[in-house]
Amino acid sequence: MTPWFLLFLTIVFWGTAPILDKIALNKSTPLQGLVIRSVAIMVVLCVGLLFTGKFKEAFNVDVKSMAFFAASGIVAGLLGVFTYYSALKMGNASRIVPLASVYPLIAFILGVLILKENFTFTKLLGTLFVVLGVFLLK
Repeated sequence: MTPWFLLFLTIVFWGTAPILDKIALNKSTPLQGLVIRSVAIMVVLCVGLLFTGKFKEAFNVDVKSMAFFAASGIVAGLLGVFTYYSALKMGNASRIVPLASVYPLIAFILGVLILKENFTFTKLLGTLFVVLGVFLLK
């Protein structure tokens, strides 16, 4: 598979998920959605690891990496999804989803400040265009 095909699949998956989430949130709470989503992911991952024989390999990670993956999961997968579901339940998917997509601005700022990535005018301009484009959609 090419990276472009995988990127296309990612876009389709991520574009479809908010619609499924919004439908599910009509008769449930964001907390219920988060719990069910997390359990479903865990079950599918465990079954997949068992069938591929890579269960042990999945946890063969150094402690520092494991801590950062866990922190990422808590920040994005727990807190981020909970606040996103809460906003999605209250608002229109066609407005909430694009506005939630301004996170590249935060990633750009943190990448420069924490990861010491190069700050260039081109990167800043590209990031601002992404954010501006999202706000034009609202």
